[in-house]
Amino acid sequence: MLNPKLFLELAPLLRRYRVEFRVPMELKELCFSGEVLVVDTESLDFIKRSGVSVDACREVIVADSVEEVRSTVLSRVFKGRGPISIGIDLGKRIAYAVLAGGDVLSYGYIDSLKSVLEVVKRLGVTEPKIVLVGIGAEYLRDVPSEIYDLVESEKVTATYIIEEERTNEALLPKLAEEIENLPKDFRAAIAIAIKVYEKYLLSRERL
Repeated sequence: MLNPKLFLELAPLLRRYRVEFRVPMELKELCFSGEVLVVDTESLDFIKRSGVSVDACREVIVADSVEEVRSTVLSRVFKGRGPISIGIDLGKRIAYAVLAGGDVLSYGYIDSLKSVLEVVKRLGVTEPKIVLVGIGAEYLRDVPSEIYDLVESEKVTATYIIEEERTNEALLPKLAEEIENLPKDFRAAIAIAIKVYEKYLLSRERL
């Protein structure tokens, strides 16, 4: 019931992670007991106008963008696995990227560093065991005091400062083609998310 563009994004992800799915041919086949229904807003409105009940669905997920589709699928694939790493690139606009298992869950812009806590909150469906936050900054003195709010948050396991000039080496080969057309600040945020995960693993090895 997704529009074609979103379905073309969703189907390969489901196959990649061996998630069973089906496309109902008729509204009466919309949802069998225990299934999760993924629709866009327009499709959901159509279903409601048709008078078809979705009570048999275990959950109804509304996704209207490629980012929401990816987050929807991957959040369930990685449920309970963790760690999830969030990279934040400081610039004229604050860009963020969320990764899990080396795959990009989502990315976007936030108004302030405090807003990253809302990003973490939205990831609550994944129930991550570990949430890491990396802040990219060339100089420590340029990092706002808001970073300390992240450290004190019970939802964030660890916060690291990542020097921006060292993040390029963190770009994983398997992500290169996928992110090459993204804006520079999003690519930087993804690199920081990868680097913070590497830094966390290194700290664990030293224990």
